[in-house]
Amino acid sequence: MKGSIQIARLFGIPIQLHWSFFLILGWIVYIVLSRKGYWDWHSLGWTALSVFVLFFCVVLHELGHALTARRYGVKTRNIMLLPIGGLAVLERLPEKPKQELWVALAGPMVNVGLAVFFAPLLLLLSHEKFRQIFGFIIQQDGNFFARHILPWEWFIFGLVALNLIVALFNLLPAFPMDGGRILRAFLSLRLARIRATRIATFLGQVFAVILLATAWEYGNWAAGIIGVFVYFNATVEYRSAREEQLLERLSVKDAMRRQFSRLYPKDEMARAFQLLRQDKEHNFLVFDHWQNLQAVLSEETILKTAKNNRLDHKVEQWAGKEYDYVFEDESMKAAMLRMQKSGQSVLPVCNRYGRLTGLIDRMGVDHALRLQRQLKS
Repeated sequence: MKGSIQIARLFGIPIQLHWSFFLILGWIVYIVLSRKGYWDWHSLGWTALSVFVLFFCVVLHELGHALTARRYGVKTRNIMLLPIGGLAVLERLPEKPKQELWVALAGPMVNVGLAVFFAPLLLLLSHEKFRQIFGFIIQQDGNFFARHILPWEWFIFGLVALNLIVALFNLLPAFPMDGGRILRAFLSLRLARIRATRIATFLGQVFAVILLATAWEYGNWAAGIIGVFVYFNATVEYRSAREEQLLERLSVKDAMRRQFSRLYPKDEMARAFQLLRQDKEHNFLVFDHWQNLQAVLSEETILKTAKNNRLDHKVEQWAGKEYDYVFEDESMKAAMLRMQKSGQSVLPVCNRYGRLTGLIDRMGVDHALRLQRQLKS
């Protein structure tokens, strides 16, 4: 995602912070100044610490999804921290509904576990403090810095309460929250995946409209932002499910390129770059002089050599000698999974006799999908 910086790497997964996260810091300063009327560094510090601890819990929540997905062979590209929460970007969804169910449940269960872990700290609060805190919540007077409640007491209470709130909120049966994914997993046991996704995303859109109506009625901008996020992502998720269904129906031969330029190990990268500039081919196969396939060369690699002034290098210095392949009669979904697992942008295509007949890349898949959409429109 554009406008993000990597702040850490946990279990080999990049943790990225979106620039809009810093809006929260401005919001904290605004709240302190509007409530206090002056710079209260003590309250400001405890509030900022609470926000950072909350988002650390969000990172653990997303790691729960990512590490559970890893058990089923699904990699996580990164974890993105946004003002409204976190997002674990998986390379693909688990194939089986039961696997998706466990991946979706893992995040909220992490928050429940954290709430249980921090629960003994509540013993530091007296019965009177609990009465004051719950009295403030019931009154809803909007004064975060309630009288007689110290910032550290809010912090301890929040460690437990906010983790439970995050878990319960995510368990709402509406896409794209975890509860919506859990619902789709259960529905997928009996229904087609596309229909299960349609039901889950519809509930997500209904929930988003309710949030937007609440934001309009009570002037709650936070609810409005979450509503827009939920509606947009529910729509995107359904489109992705429809595309996945289409990928299953189409075969590799519907997207493969049978006519292609051949590169050789001793060719200079300048030739590959010249072919790329013609905008007809983006990924290439490399052959020896006996026309045996030796390697693959991706657009990303060609552009890398151009940026680093390495176009005078030989193709053999940059081509990937480890590659996978697919058969003509396999589904395009299978080809996309092979690309993701191998990390290659292009795959050789063979017929059922093992003879090379062409290649398939993301450009070809996108072109085939675009044609199908135009035929149906």
